[in-house]
Amino acid sequence: MENKKERVLFLNFLKNYFLNNKDELNKVRIEYQNFLLENDSIEDYEAILSYAGINKNKVSLAKTKQKVQIIEELEILEHFENALDEENYLDPFPENTPTLVNIIQKNMVNKQRMIKIFITGKPGTGKTSYVKFLSHKTNLPIYFLKASRLISSYLGDTHKNIDILKKDIEKISANGIILIDEIDSLLGNRENINNDEYRRMIGSFNMMFDSLQKGITIIGITNESKYIDEAILRRFNIKIEMDEIDPYYFKTIFTSKAKQNQINFDYGIIEKIISFYSKDEKDLFSKTINYSVIDNIIDENLFWGKNIYQNLIKYLFNKTNITAKELSEMDLNYSEIGNILGKDRRTIANNLILEGKK
Repeated sequence: MENKKERVLFLNFLKNYFLNNKDELNKVRIEYQNFLLENDSIEDYEAILSYAGINKNKVSLAKTKQKVQIIEELEILEHFENALDEENYLDPFPENTPTLVNIIQKNMVNKQRMIKIFITGKPGTGKTSYVKFLSHKTNLPIYFLKASRLISSYLGDTHKNIDILKKDIEKISANGIILIDEIDSLLGNRENINNDEYRRMIGSFNMMFDSLQKGITIIGITNESKYIDEAILRRFNIKIEMDEIDPYYFKTIFTSKAKQNQINFDYGIIEKIISFYSKDEKDLFSKTINYSVIDNIIDENLFWGKNIYQNLIKYLFNKTNITAKELSEMDLNYSEIGNILGKDRRTIANNLILEGKK
């Protein structure tokens, strides 16, 4: 039960089994969450169903795909996965963000238009985090959908899924943000597609898109905009590119997450390491680093006890054994170098003499 597909299936069981009893559904979700916390792995569905008090004979895998409302099931999954995740939201995003927040908030009330935002950028540049930030600022929940879940091997079913998606979106109306991830997997360029039915499916999506109610906010995100059908791109009235990693925001997010996880660190050391790496080549920072590196460094400290400074240096400079002399070139003093290498000030001074830097 370690991958998302299996979790989605199980949550579909709950959705169908307790379709008319949401209180019971929430109760079982909490029980299942606690069960996961107490167990490293789950052997089979029968154990889960038994724990949740569900008669396994009344649950059928074959029935889980029948008229499942696409967004709602994924909303349950997202809320379930993030139940223990309390984030401090920062603002490492485009300068026009306050204006966009204001537009969304006004449109919730006035319902003058449909807001369609297209966000593109390489992996790890903060696209999904940006949507979470908009959600936080507008106080609107996110209804999350991977576009690939709309696609069926039977293309007729894909059309049906688009119809279900439309109903779900209209049910949410202005009361949430609809996020379609991996939108390129659904809406590729028709000029490069030979399958006529697939091309008609893209046309159906366009018609659905155009017929939605005013007041709705939809955000599509992708790593590669060049694969998106041009007719779809024209329908998005706001386009945002997020290809750059800003050293200042990287540092801000890094230190914030370290504090959240109660990791002791010296802010001055972090600042000097990042500033040294980015001072000459800001473009290099964007090309070689992404925001996901932060979670890797934090996790490796929490789970394996790895030195947070040495790990940061490893990811930035691709160095696993850095010397006192190399650290001194970052404008770090003896005490700071000692913190990084786990040595006292006097030992660092002696090392620098031996390494040829007095």
